[in-house]
Amino acid sequence: MTRPLLPVTADVATRLAGTPLLLMLDVDGTLAPIAPRPEDAAVPPETRRVIEALAAHPRVIVAFVSGRAASDVVRLAGVSGAWVVGNHGFEIVRPDGSLLDGGALGSARDAVSGVVSDIAHVVASVPGALIEDKGWTASVHFRLAHASAAPALRAAVDRAAERYGLRVMEGKKVFEIRPNEDVNKGTVALRLMRELANDGAAVVYLGDDATDEDAFASLRASAPAAVTARVTNDDGTRTAAEFSLEDTNAVTRFLKWLAAQRGIRAPNGP
Repeated sequence: MTRPLLPVTADVATRLAGTPLLLMLDVDGTLAPIAPRPEDAAVPPETRRVIEALAAHPRVIVAFVSGRAASDVVRLAGVSGAWVVGNHGFEIVRPDGSLLDGGALGSARDAVSGVVSDIAHVVASVPGALIEDKGWTASVHFRLAHASAAPALRAAVDRAAERYGLRVMEGKKVFEIRPNEDVNKGTVALRLMRELANDGAAVVYLGDDATDEDAFASLRASAPAAVTARVTNDDGTRTAAEFSLEDTNAVTRFLKWLAAQRGIRAPNGP
């Protein structure tokens, strides 16, 4: 059973007072409201400003953890000084732009391309459905399609993924196709925590979708003091997160609280 993260209670504030603060943020549905098409998503300027201020602080580490390609995360939400994790953990980009991970998957890229090619005609036959080829992974979005089309789409995706040795995960109106490797938002959250934090650090992970559940579960098992929160519309979805935030506006309010607690002032903007 989750409890609301806002207002932040005294016991949670104590957990968030450690140094450094490692702040891991999903993008779509967490920072940017869900959009009908991926290219239509946008992080509100106020949210971007407070993240930029947090990332500039010497004792705060910001990492975006997204299913999008890393380059797309940078376009949508990137701020100076932040880490960028793309493709559910298959790409990790340092703040200086250098690649920590993303080039060692061998034939996986060809396999993803093969699946995209094989299902293109099926997706094209479903009004409102579209494929997003992200190199190391791919997504079939059906938010704009009729609900009755989902089972046939899923069957086609499953058949093609099995043919190429890939796995499929379902999110919010999306089928995620990815390499059959033990890499997910949970493994990357633990890796970032091990490499960037220390025993006295405060660790936060905010996400909204099924792919974020790996991070919630992994962090709660390995770092009980970490603050994990699912952004939810209170639809009854089960979650491994300890806390909840009601929407992207609540995420912004929480980020502003974090900044204020560390004496960080986000610049005002138009």
